[in-house]
Amino acid sequence: MKKQFSLFRYYFLKKVIKTKRDIPIYVFGHHKCGTKLLGKVFLKLCLKYGWEYESVPGKINKKSKADVVFLLHSQVDYDNLPEEYIGIHMVRDPRDVIISGFLYHKRTTEEWCINKNFQTEKSIQYPQVPNSQMYRSEQWKKDYLISLDGKSYQEKIKALNDEDAIFFEMNHYGKWTIKDMLEWDFEKTNCLELKFEDMMSNYEEKMMEVFKHCNLSSSQLVVAKKFAEKEDLNRMSKKDIEKHPHISSVKTKKWEGYFNSNIKAYFDEHFSEVLKKYNY
Repeated sequence: MKKQFSLFRYYFLKKVIKTKRDIPIYVFGHHKCGTKLLGKVFLKLCLKYGWEYESVPGKINKKSKADVVFLLHSQVDYDNLPEEYIGIHMVRDPRDVIISGFLYHKRTTEEWCINKNFQTEKSIQYPQVPNSQMYRSEQWKKDYLISLDGKSYQEKIKALNDEDAIFFEMNHYGKWTIKDMLEWDFEKTNCLELKFEDMMSNYEEKMMEVFKHCNLSSSQLVVAKKFAEKEDLNRMSKKDIEKHPHISSVKTKKWEGYFNSNIKAYFDEHFSEVLKKYNY
C-alpha cells in the first residue's frame, strides 16, 4: 500500500502539478564504484518530489529532459550535456574495481554475464554484450564473443583459478571501466568529484556534501538524509549486506588481499596511468 501511494503521489506531482527542477542533476558513475548506492537515494528523491529520473546504461546519445540523469558508466558525449547542470562524479580505486567485479561477476544474474547466445551472423545486441559496450564496433563485439570460447562471462570466470580469473576480469570489464575513467574530462564537466573510499569512511558527511551541492532545500535535506541513512552500508548487518547482490562487503582496499606479485606487476605495467589521474 505504501509503495502504491508513493507511485500515485509521484505521477500526481509529475503529470498534474508538473513539478520540475530548475537545474537538472547529472550523476556520473562507474561499474562497482557505488553506482547502485547513489542511484537508490536519488531515485527515492525523485519519487518523493515528482522529478523525472533517467538511468543511462551506456553512451548518452541525446539530450535528456529528465530532472535527474544517471550515467552508469560516465560515457559522456559532451555535446549532449545541458548548458547548466549540477554534476556528481564518483570513482573508486581501480584495483578494487577489478576485485569487486571479479567477485560480483561470479554470482550475478545480469543477462549479459550469463548470456549463451554467441551468434555473429546478425547484428550483435544486448545481452550478448553489456549495455556499456554496445557503442563498440561490430568487429569488436564479434571478437569479444569469440574470446569467451563458448562460455558465458560468468562461466569463464568460474572455470578459472583465482589468479587467472582476476587477470580475465582485469582485461575485460575492469579494463573497460578503467578506459571510461581515463576518458573522463575534468575540464569539460562541472562536477563534485567523489571517491568511494571517502564515502565509506565518512558516509554521512559526504552524502550531505552531495545533497548541498545539489541545492536541495532545508526540508529536502532532511528527507534526503533519511533516505541516505537507509542505504548506509556501515549500518547494515552481515545478513542485510548478503541480500544486496551488488555488495560483497563494506571493506575498501580489498585488492591487497588478492593482488599477488604477478597481478600487481601486470596492473602496474598496463594501468598505472589511472592511479596517477585519480591520486591512488
